Amino acid sequence: MTDFKKIAADGFEINAKALDANPDDAAARSYMLGIMMAKHLDEEHVKRAKRYVID
Repeated sequence: MTDFKKIAADGFEINAKALDANPDDAAARSYMLGIMMAKHLDEEHVKRAKRYVID
């Protein structure tokens, strides 16, 4: 069975690194918006995604 939580968490970490390096990366910001709407991540991931996109 596919582990969507693991895939989402891995993708989150990859994009978090991209945004740390370049906060204006449109593709990574778009991915973080998708993460905030995803149901496969923990609340901690959602909080971090909001920080990258909204703050």
